[in-house]
Amino acid sequence: MAKIMSRSFLNSEEKTRFLEHLKSPRWTDLTEGHDVRKLVEHNSSFLELALEKKLSAFGNWQELDPILLGSWARHELCPVSDLDLIFLGDDEKVFNFIEKVQEAGLKLRYRVPKNKKDWSEGVQPFDLLALLGGRATTEAGARQLDEQKKLLHSRIKNVRKNILKEVSLERKRRQKRLDSITNFLEPHIKYTPGGLRDIEQALSLAPLFADKDPKDQHALSVLQFYKDVLLLIRQRLHLESGQDILSGADQLAISLVFGAETLSDFMRAVERGLSRTFFYSEWLLEVFKSSQKAVKLVEDKNLKSVPELIKALQKQPGILMQKKVRQSLDSCFKAKPSDRLSPQQLQGLRLMLGPKSKDALIVDVFSSRLIDKLLPPVQKLVGHVQHDQYHRFTADIHLQQACRNFLKVRHSAKELGPLSFLHKELSAKDWELIGWNCLFHDLSKGDGGDHSHKGAKNVLQMLPPNFISKIFKVELSWLVENHLLLSALAFKRSSISSETLKELQDHEASDKRMQRLAVFTVIDIKATNPEAWTTWKGQLLKDFLVDLRSPESLQRQKLIPLFKDKFKNVPSTIVDEFESFLLQRIPLKTLVKDLGHLQTGASSSIQIFRLSGRTWVRFFDRTDRPGLMVSYVDRLHQAGANVLHASIHTLPGFGVYDWFQVHLPKGKEKILRASVNQTLTLQKVQFDAVQVTALGSDEWLVNMKAKDQKGLLKYACYGLSQAGANIKSARVHTWGLKVEDVFRISFKGSEEDLKKNITSFFGNFQ
Repeated sequence: MAKIMSRSFLNSEEKTRFLEHLKSPRWTDLTEGHDVRKLVEHNSSFLELALEKKLSAFGNWQELDPILLGSWARHELCPVSDLDLIFLGDDEKVFNFIEKVQEAGLKLRYRVPKNKKDWSEGVQPFDLLALLGGRATTEAGARQLDEQKKLLHSRIKNVRKNILKEVSLERKRRQKRLDSITNFLEPHIKYTPGGLRDIEQALSLAPLFADKDPKDQHALSVLQFYKDVLLLIRQRLHLESGQDILSGADQLAISLVFGAETLSDFMRAVERGLSRTFFYSEWLLEVFKSSQKAVKLVEDKNLKSVPELIKALQKQPGILMQKKVRQSLDSCFKAKPSDRLSPQQLQGLRLMLGPKSKDALIVDVFSSRLIDKLLPPVQKLVGHVQHDQYHRFTADIHLQQACRNFLKVRHSAKELGPLSFLHKELSAKDWELIGWNCLFHDLSKGDGGDHSHKGAKNVLQMLPPNFISKIFKVELSWLVENHLLLSALAFKRSSISSETLKELQDHEASDKRMQRLAVFTVIDIKATNPEAWTTWKGQLLKDFLVDLRSPESLQRQKLIPLFKDKFKNVPSTIVDEFESFLLQRIPLKTLVKDLGHLQTGASSSIQIFRLSGRTWVRFFDRTDRPGLMVSYVDRLHQAGANVLHASIHTLPGFGVYDWFQVHLPKGKEKILRASVNQTLTLQKVQFDAVQVTALGSDEWLVNMKAKDQKGLLKYACYGLSQAGANIKSARVHTWGLKVEDVFRISFKGSEEDLKKNITSFFGNFQ
């Protein structure tokens, strides 16, 4: 049968009348046992009459002995349903009729049997399934249809074998095709797992496999109920958007039509229904495919404890055992649920997340709903929808995906991408913490408020006092509360900023905690949306951790609390002003003690430090002014000091704070401490390159490279001053015979003016 995409067969006037005719149940009535089928058929009856009226306009179509197939035959028409028919009448009359219909823009999917005595000739198994559910519109057609059904039933074993094989293949193809959108929170009513296609296949196959009676009318009633609910949604959805995808915009409109209190309530019910119908339709297909002996072996199992449930799933993974476990849950969990997890619940969760666990076990524990008994709060997450650009799964499936990704990461460092180096740093206890965090991190979603904070409290309440250790519970609680911390920092901020470091300190984020959190962050991103994980994000996380572990960052982390204790009114951002070269060479206590003296001391001072065999000269002035650094360098020059390195700063709340590492001849300290000579002597020097880079509207970076020459630094500082620049900070280094000086300056003027001024003084600009 050629595939022709059907469009709505209703015109605008008919759509308006259908909307008036359309019946939607009250949301409170949509409970299993309610006769939703009558509403579906009521709505379908209008569409059937409208369609028959349209077809009658092209001639007496009944004389063509049409056989209705699919949704039309089942009284399940929707405005954009595919219209499937078999015509038994005269071929020429059929083709003339179809030509008129198609010229009018009405799309029909039809065929004429090749062999009027055997309609199955040249027909795909799916069409045979539709034929078995077909409905004749004439007495002659009914007689012929009955004969064909009898013919098919006479070959039932072969027929159902072929149909079942084709259904299984179609499901796999469809699953593969839809894999990129499976579990998206905008489900396709027809083709999504658990959608109308899955349900109809299971219900249509059930009569063909009567000899394999699954002895579970509950499963069939669940499928029928949700089929009718989805059909009611589809009938309304076709009027809203003309498509089968329940988009975010349509969800709100249809939830209001059905009278749901909130959109969340509506979508939770839809997602739960899809989850249930997918499970039961898969189970029925597996029953039909399996031998009666295999099914009976599973049904006869007597599972009495949690270890037996887990062991059964491990030994025989798959939908048959999942169903048996579902049936055994109440007998294995007789005690009333408690706020604190019992030993058997903890045992089950440990087995699921243990180092010997496999992916199939996690899938089976969730699909069998054993997880609801092992961890009761999961029940409220079933079908919980989070509409944003990140989450691809409902909340319960997100937890399942996190646990599955945890096993992958634990068994393969490659799964961590750029963070693979962390794999060997983690102990067995670290892995256990990460695994439990996969279960607990989003457990409080749907409760309102901060789910991370609530979840951290729940960890302490749900886990018994003797659970592994008190420290383990504290660490797990920390992971749950801070499970989003690294994502927020690594992708949005600089790891070396004082604000970032202070936030990490406020959260008591030790290196060991950050190791675990980094691994979990990879797991969480992939479990939220696999397409959201990229090598680029992995590299950002790696760079963040590497920066945090760098000597400079470790020094800044130590400096923040020292400043907090010593200087109450000084912002922690002052730590950002210190150049890394200085932090790695001057003891932190020396810096803090020195600044403590300067805070209430003289307005300017000079201090000489002997640290680890090196001489450092520190200049301070409470007020910055043009030419100040030139005067410092000149004093060093007059004392015969050779500057090796310099770190120049202007600290908020303090003033100018400049450090110079020098070679200072013996006996020259008095000259250095004396007041500076007012007469500035300059010696012409040559720079190899001077480069200017804009940092902002009035800030610039000036990079100077040259061979080491006497008076080089003084000449550079003086030249920048003459160019109208105010030196805010600098990094000065002498490496052997090469010098590289980098100055951060402010300049009131254009880039063209700055470059012109610098060129006129230094004579060599790039």
